[in-house]
Amino acid sequence: MNPHPRITATVWALNAVGFILYLVWLASSHERILTEREGVLFLLPCVVFLFIFVFLRGAHRHDVEAAEDAAAEEKEAKEKSWNAAHKP
Repeated sequence: MNPHPRITATVWALNAVGFILYLVWLASSHERILTEREGVLFLLPCVVFLFIFVFLRGAHRHDVEAAEDAAAEEKEAKEKSWNAAHKP
């Protein structure tokens, strides 16, 4: 389970805002980044933003899987205790 969900949400929000602002800056700049060879360098920071999104999603997926595993173990323990209490 994620010990700091507020920090994770804050990082996700800041990353989203930063990514959007960077894309707006790229779109509003008058340089032709897709037609020049050096223009690819302007697109490299997008990789960092995307990497952070993937990392945060992986952490969220891990939290969901851990919660599902804990719920399954709890259900199994309840079934065992109920079966033990109601043995003929």
